[in-house]
Amino acid sequence: RFKGYFVYFCAISLGYLLGFGLFLLTDIWLLIFAVGEVFAVIYIAIWGKLFKNDGKTGVGAKITKTLSMVLMSTVVRDCVNQFDRVIIMQSISEDMVTQYNAVSLIAKTVQMLVQPVSSLILTYLTVKDSALSKKQLVKFTGITLACGAAFYCASIIGTPIFVKLFYPSFYGEVIQYNLIVNLGLIVGFISTM
Repeated sequence: RFKGYFVYFCAISLGYLLGFGLFLLTDIWLLIFAVGEVFAVIYIAIWGKLFKNDGKTGVGAKITKTLSMVLMSTVVRDCVNQFDRVIIMQSISEDMVTQYNAVSLIAKTVQMLVQPVSSLILTYLTVKDSALSKKQLVKFTGITLACGAAFYCASIIGTPIFVKLFYPSFYGEVIQYNLIVNLGLIVGFISTM
């Protein structure tokens, strides 16, 4: 059963990647999330049991309730992931949001792609209801920290290249925040793993 969840989250991540490509072409950032969620619905429609009628009565209400919960949880998740931008816009300025977006895009993309998979792993460990030994906990923590360090290195290397290519007009203003913004995002991300 968890294999299906893993493939489902991989489909969402693939959709996010394709949406990111569309974003780069169109400058419409909502396409990132829209394509990811469309991939999720396509996956469920093809391989899931949600839209398949098994002959029971009353499945329409169950499907509607399930879809409503999935939609609400997706909206809440995406709002939480984007809330830092709202705070910056309200407390500083819209221009700073643009600059923050440019600096944080690589780390946010990594976060968006890996977070569903880490949620799946944690759910699996919870459902399995097995206690981790101290050795397993240290190993899991080490792997998480190593992944975080790798993501951080990729972000601090990729961000200057990305900003220089796509936002050269304010490269000098924002590059000084590269280390701290990406560190904050990656530390926040690995703390949820």
